Amino acid sequence: MNLKLGFAIALLAASTASSQILVPTPPYPTENDSIVVTFDATQTGAAELLNYSGTLYTHTGVITNLSSSLTDWKHVKGTWGNNATQPALTRLGTNLYRLVIGRPRTYYNITDPTERIAKLAFVFRSSDATKQTRPDIFLDLFPSGLSLIVDEPQVSTQFGDPLRTPVFAGQSDTITVKLSAAELGTKVSTLTLSVNGLEVEQSDSNKLQYDFIAASHSLGVNMLSAIGVDTAGSADTAEFAIMVNPSTENAPLPQGLDYGINYVNNTSVALALFAPWKKFVYVVGDFNDWKVDTAYAMKRDQIDTNNVVWWITIDGLIPGQEYAFQYLVDGSLRIGDPYTEKVLDPWNDQYVSSTTYPGLKPYPAGKTDEPVSAMQTGQTPYNWQI
Repeated sequence: MNLKLGFAIALLAASTASSQILVPTPPYPTENDSIVVTFDATQTGAAELLNYSGTLYTHTGVITNLSSSLTDWKHVKGTWGNNATQPALTRLGTNLYRLVIGRPRTYYNITDPTERIAKLAFVFRSSDATKQTRPDIFLDLFPSGLSLIVDEPQVSTQFGDPLRTPVFAGQSDTITVKLSAAELGTKVSTLTLSVNGLEVEQSDSNKLQYDFIAASHSLGVNMLSAIGVDTAGSADTAEFAIMVNPSTENAPLPQGLDYGINYVNNTSVALALFAPWKKFVYVVGDFNDWKVDTAYAMKRDQIDTNNVVWWITIDGLIPGQEYAFQYLVDGSLRIGDPYTEKVLDPWNDQYVSSTTYPGLKPYPAGKTDEPVSAMQTGQTPYNWQI
């Protein structure tokens, strides 16, 4: 593999932003190009800003070869909500905006010649900072040579491992996979796609398409790996996961369980979530390294369409150890337990001093986003003094 920007090559394999929500000019920008981006507020991720009529601003920085993860933004312009220091966008029409960046090294004031830009990072927000895009939006910058791009489906490397953000498919679904290669000073020799280690498609152009028919593949995780080779023999790769959901198990909620966290014994908990009108729910957390796993698919107890409880029992926990977790609902919504006694907050925990809360469990940064819940079996009962 041509490593190009070191750790950044894995990030370039797929963008966490839809190619539609943010469109760059030129289409395959490098850090040496003069860049203009167009933002479309009608696309997924911009629901809070849809039909917003005020001035739109951006909170923006870069992901470089010095970043430890996609949450480690460098050279951030200004501070959140400060309209005097953060760039305003130009309105082109209803829900359509432009941001002129120009040369990114100048725009973000990057002077170290050894620091290379992998991605531009954005959150677009209203002027009062109460509405914003979610999740963070990233725009790839391409090095010279061959860079492989997953055009479809929309995949994410936001949390480092494909199993933390798989593409979800029903057993009767067909997912079209489209790959392309950015050729900057080079030409493609071959593009190859494999599913679970077996080659399924090859192309000698800079485009490749394959229909992933879920019924023809394994239930659960299927790993898709793509490799592009140019005429000089340099290669780039991309990897992502398609989770073919097993049929949801219907089972009554065991007697005695309440909504929320139920401590069964020192090594087991039962979780129960009231969530009607949902298709499927997984539990992710410290106990499975925040990776989607069919062993953590929740069972469904449905009385009618308006009364549905999802539940699961998790065994093998270490007594007294604190675990963070979330519910991953319909493959996109990450929420903590509504009845939890404690949350870990990615935005505000940094302001909680060790004096106020000694030994606060760190937020699982880089593995998920949004607030997460905490649970702990084998707790010592609190000795009330008053």
